[in-house]
Amino acid sequence: TDPSKENDISIIVLHQVIAGATVGPSDYMFRYGNDVIPTTMLPEGHAAVLCGHIHRHQVIRYDLDGRQLPYPIIFAGSTTRTSFAEADETKGYIVAKFDRSSSPGGVLRSSSFFPLPSRPMVTINLAINGKSDSYQVDQLVAKLSQIDENSLVRLLIDGCEASQQRGTEIFSAPVLRSIAPETMNISLGIPHQRFRLPKGHK
Repeated sequence: TDPSKENDISIIVLHQVIAGATVGPSDYMFRYGNDVIPTTMLPEGHAAVLCGHIHRHQVIRYDLDGRQLPYPIIFAGSTTRTSFAEADETKGYIVAKFDRSSSPGGVLRSSSFFPLPSRPMVTINLAINGKSDSYQVDQLVAKLSQIDENSLVRLLIDGCEASQQRGTEIFSAPVLRSIAPETMNISLGIPHQRFRLPKGHK
């Protein structure tokens, strides 16, 4: 049915990926896929799409071919950072104002983004060398003292497989909990290693 016959303002609310949305530090753009809604599937007669699911704040006004959409697609984004892929993203909320108009479903008059404070996300790279376990722990304590005590910290052990294995032994969960401030979240990870095929394979 025509939404303008029943409502002064008609808004589509979704929690879904829409073609043209971008995410991540590499600005990956969703274009096609079983879970990606093409903008051509959005019905006419609305003032805007208010969409969740994508954690980066953005407003889509054009389709993949550069044509202007009949109404904007607004992603407010998440109100807090949930992964290190979002470490550099500003989080916040949207205040949108709509007006009745001759356009079916009304029109979006303004959309303002208001930033919210977010906990810092910090990656610490630590090289395990021939020093003692206590020295390695002291090195991490020194690094932690230089960052915000409310940070979300990812500790990455650099070096060969043997060094990484030793790192996981030194920095067990109880050790990390004992040296990090109570307000700090800290986790241990291993950097991705390039997969090498055996000789003779391509």
